[in-house]
Amino acid sequence: MIGLTITMFSEARIFEKQSFAHLLQVAALYKDNLELPCDIKSPILGDNVILVIWYKGNQESPAYTFDARSKSGTLHWSEATISRRWHFVSNAQPAVLKIAQVELSDMGEYRCRVDFKKAKTRNTFFNVTVIVPPHDLIILDEIGEAVHSIAGPYIEDEESTFLCVATGGSPEPNITWEKNGVPIMLSDISAVPSSQQNWIHVFHHRSNLQAAFTCVADNTDGRRPLRKSFTIDIILLPKNVKLTSEKGSFRDGNEAVFQCQVDGVKSAPLIHWYLNSKLLDVNSACQNNVLQMEMICRLTLNLTREMHGKDLECKIEINSTNKYNDNASKHSGSSLTLDVQYAPKVELKLGRNLENSIVPQGGDAYFECHFDSNPQPKKIIWRKEGKMLSPHAGYAYLISGITLVLQRVNRQAVGSYSCFVKNDIGSTESPAVQLKIKSPPFCAMGQSLEFPVEKHETVSIPCVLESNPPASSFYWHFNSSSHFIDLTHTQIKGNIMDISKDSQLQSLSSLSSTTSEYFQTAVSVIPFTPRTSLDFGPIYCFGVNEIGQQEEPCIFQVLQLSIPVSPQNCVIRNQTENFIDIGCTNSFGGNLPQTFVLEAIDQNSKELILNMSSSVPEFNVIFDGQVSSVRTFSDDSNELLWRNTTVLFNIYSSNSKGSSSPVILKTMVAQPKQISKTGVEMDLFSRSTFGSIIVCTAAIVFALVIIATMFIKVCKRTELEIPRMSKISRNQTPDVTNSVQNDDQKFYQSDPVIITSNPRFKYSRKHNFLAIDCMAENEL
Repeated sequence: MIGLTITMFSEARIFEKQSFAHLLQVAALYKDNLELPCDIKSPILGDNVILVIWYKGNQESPAYTFDARSKSGTLHWSEATISRRWHFVSNAQPAVLKIAQVELSDMGEYRCRVDFKKAKTRNTFFNVTVIVPPHDLIILDEIGEAVHSIAGPYIEDEESTFLCVATGGSPEPNITWEKNGVPIMLSDISAVPSSQQNWIHVFHHRSNLQAAFTCVADNTDGRRPLRKSFTIDIILLPKNVKLTSEKGSFRDGNEAVFQCQVDGVKSAPLIHWYLNSKLLDVNSACQNNVLQMEMICRLTLNLTREMHGKDLECKIEINSTNKYNDNASKHSGSSLTLDVQYAPKVELKLGRNLENSIVPQGGDAYFECHFDSNPQPKKIIWRKEGKMLSPHAGYAYLISGITLVLQRVNRQAVGSYSCFVKNDIGSTESPAVQLKIKSPPFCAMGQSLEFPVEKHETVSIPCVLESNPPASSFYWHFNSSSHFIDLTHTQIKGNIMDISKDSQLQSLSSLSSTTSEYFQTAVSVIPFTPRTSLDFGPIYCFGVNEIGQQEEPCIFQVLQLSIPVSPQNCVIRNQTENFIDIGCTNSFGGNLPQTFVLEAIDQNSKELILNMSSSVPEFNVIFDGQVSSVRTFSDDSNELLWRNTTVLFNIYSSNSKGSSSPVILKTMVAQPKQISKTGVEMDLFSRSTFGSIIVCTAAIVFALVIIATMFIKVCKRTELEIPRMSKISRNQTPDVTNSVQNDDQKFYQSDPVIITSNPRFKYSRKHNFLAIDCMAENEL
């Protein structure tokens, strides 16, 4: 029995090969389209096909069915997994089953069954194989590194080996090499063919510079070969390398330009920069002159103090593995030593005998100032709390070179120390180092020392102590001229209060002190209740820690509250036409804040005309404002009425408990009487005694002429405008906005006013009082 074998590719070509049992051999490329021919033409004339069924493998159920019996047209059925890729074309010659995007699962045996109306059923058998081309080529150099588009650079006249490896592919592909598209003969570049991989040995002479080498893998008879190409970069050996710089020395933080010149090269080699044999991650700008066979690279480097004394080197890297090649070591590099000048870098250290920067009180301590400086420093200065160490520091110290020795330290020695170093480039101060001492307790600064209180009133007295370590116990006692009382165990429960649970104690523990950050705080609070006058006086607080007992106690004064004492030595220090200055000396305020009060009283009417207060026993009223003429007439006369008045000044002190007895000063002032005209009513002062001598018998016309003459004369002399008085109720003070110039005495007054002996007046409000200044009529 004779059979045919057919090998098919994506173009559905059929190649005859020997086979058995009518089995057609079909080969398809992976992911290509496959066509399986099936003859559906009946051998009987006039006969028609009624059914075409496709089977795959040993499956009994059809994989694909073509039914031509339907009156409405042919019907196609297929399995769900292949319905999208399988399609039977019945009108092709011959009819074919098209399989799109061939998968590996499509490999196997197929059977095409054709049923006719008259002729016998016909079966056609296929054996489908799927060819998978290699999916990748990897080219490796002699050290096993992958080669991509460019291999190298390699040094001229050296030899290297490349391996081409094909991954994937079924059946195994055949691997060959090409140079510039031409197959390489075995005798040419020493190619070693084999399946799945192939070696090639290349000698790097100038003819191979930039040549394209291609690895070819094929298992499809040339239908779809896989190719991968690369070129070889070859570098000529340099003749000379020289590194130079613009300057001999440099500044820290400044940029410097270095030039590396390479002679005897046609193509640019790789330039690497090293600092003390450590590769720098920098890029240099290079220019390659092919005609002169010269390359110049310039590196701009930001120099730092850490680079001082180190060797900067430019090296020519000529190898295929990015490693330095000793073949060029004779001319591979050039170097120079950097001289970088910088400001001092300073560090202050404590002596080795000090533990945690804590020195026992009375002991010695020393510091060492370590610095790194180029050039060497000119000056070293020691500082405490940022200020130059004073010869009057309160403790002895010695300075020897870079060492500071503190002798017999006490509390005044604690603080932050630093050393200041200066050279030609700049100056630097070291970070501060804190010095602490172990000391017995002492009173914290800033705490309240006086506690004013009344009898039978309880006051809480806090005692804040600083020490290192903190105070472990407190002792209290009351000591007056009459008796001594130990309060430690009678009125206090526990020696040390828990600061963390009381916000008030926390504020006490952070009292302002120049040394508080170097000592630890402890607080004890005692409740104290004075019951008799003998219970007022000093209370002493002592603290103890593991170093010892407090040297000087904290003294708190319990003061008795009372009304203040009257001001002392009160006098009118100065009285002029512009002001009155009254002053007293301070007096005991009853242990409370006190206020000094001045009252001015009209001696005749007993009317309070001024009340002012001050935090100090001094009172000074200054007259201000413009002067204007104010003329008032009596109801029955054309004369101005005046009378003299005495004013009493009561001066006393006041606090929350009461007021002291007043100190009384007396002075003479002048005051106009209240007069009203044409509906304008003014509350002035009592009428002058001279008003009674006005001649009542004078003729009304003559009196009016005299008054008009005097009015005109006054206006001409004062050259001031007479203010218009608006109508004011009898209980209001007139709003006088101007007054005449005053050459007489000046006094002070708040609403109501202080009056002097002159009907011409001015007043101004200042500090809640009204000042009036008057002149006698004969002064106009």
